[in-house]
Amino acid sequence: YPKYELLLENIFNVIMLLPLGIFLPLVYGKKINWKVGLLIGFCISFSIELMQLVLCRGMFDVDDIIHNSLGFLIGIVIINKVLLMNKIS
Repeated sequence: YPKYELLLENIFNVIMLLPLGIFLPLVYGKKINWKVGLLIGFCISFSIELMQLVLCRGMFDVDDIIHNSLGFLIGIVIINKVLLMNKIS
């Protein structure tokens, strides 16, 4: 079990911002470029990690920033595909 701990932590970090990546284009009302989505995800994740560092409520971890940003990006890509499908139909 211990050898899968890091894998699970990484998967959970990806899943953490994925819903936000899905909802942002819906709230914005149109597709978001993946590069812009990656930048937004990075900024959100960096802010979370910075607050953990400042408030001493966790550990500042670059891996978390990468995986959270990836989750946000995956959410953006998923919803962009759905929005594209709805335009075609």
